[in-house]
Amino acid sequence: MKKTLLIVLDLLMGTALTTDMIFGATQIEKHNVHISLYTGKPTDMPYAFTDSIRPVFVLPDGEVAKWGFSLYTYLADGQAEEYVKTIGYTQYFELNYDDVKWVYGSRVQVDGRSCLHGLVSYVTLKGATNVFDVYFDLQPPSKPRVTDVSYTYERDYTQPWPYLEGDMYLTVEADGADRYNVSYSTEPFLFSPPDWFGVIYGLYETVTHPAVLRIELVNWGEYFFVGAGNQYGWSRGDTLCTTDYISDAELLAEIETLRQEDLGVSATASPNDPVICLGRDRITFNMDMADMLSYDVHAVTGKSVCHGSSTFEISTHGWGKGLYVVSVRTRQGKKYIIKYNKL
Repeated sequence: MKKTLLIVLDLLMGTALTTDMIFGATQIEKHNVHISLYTGKPTDMPYAFTDSIRPVFVLPDGEVAKWGFSLYTYLADGQAEEYVKTIGYTQYFELNYDDVKWVYGSRVQVDGRSCLHGLVSYVTLKGATNVFDVYFDLQPPSKPRVTDVSYTYERDYTQPWPYLEGDMYLTVEADGADRYNVSYSTEPFLFSPPDWFGVIYGLYETVTHPAVLRIELVNWGEYFFVGAGNQYGWSRGDTLCTTDYISDAELLAEIETLRQEDLGVSATASPNDPVICLGRDRITFNMDMADMLSYDVHAVTGKSVCHGSSTFEISTHGWGKGLYVVSVRTRQGKKYIIKYNKL
């Protein structure tokens, strides 16, 4: 049951008077301005409104005013962004939580609680104005927990690399959540978490608990985390990796071999291959150009990066970090393949 706390503003004294009897609120907790309880005893306790106790601001003696509410957001560089403004003059102002985009709000600590920070303003017919801070103890969901994962996939054997296409189903729980999303790495085939997660997969609005989320076209080596949200904000779950949910021992052994090779690839020339020499910003072909039929470079996703013939050296300066497959065919029918880790 939602309850309303009445805040009566004293224009002359610059204080706020409260009563918990008019709207049936059962407790007075905190407010950031001076409060006089209905007993007349003042208190300096800051008040943080909750979802169940919502404020109504009233001027004494039935005076009317134009009202406004602004919320400090992380989108506005530390400034308060106005969300609600009354049309015309009214005797009281009841803040409708649904009119405010709380999810963008900046948070401050109030008595150890992470609270949203807003401003209430008014101007009366007589020209009296005031602006004062208000705080809201409105919390995002608890940290989402992935309680079950199902990963089904098919392998594309035409690729020169273990390549999977499949779907992943996540069973997720988070207290207070009514929506979820999944953020994941922009590239698959990773052996450690990336510095940032560039893709947000969908927005799942759900009323079922726990929720089941489906992610499509999942490959191995993709890192991801689940976000749980409500109208007051988002919380983030642990970082997980799709490779951890593969049960095929043979495939896992191939991936482990690649991981070991990835750890061992040097940015200097490779002494183990007489034809393809790897450098930090270049790949050199150590052969007679008349013998080269073609060369190809593919990303591990299978996408062609470059190809050609009769080239002594390829610059890799503008390539993104990650693994590539370099192959060379000769006119004598030989083929050389090596993996290149761009650092």
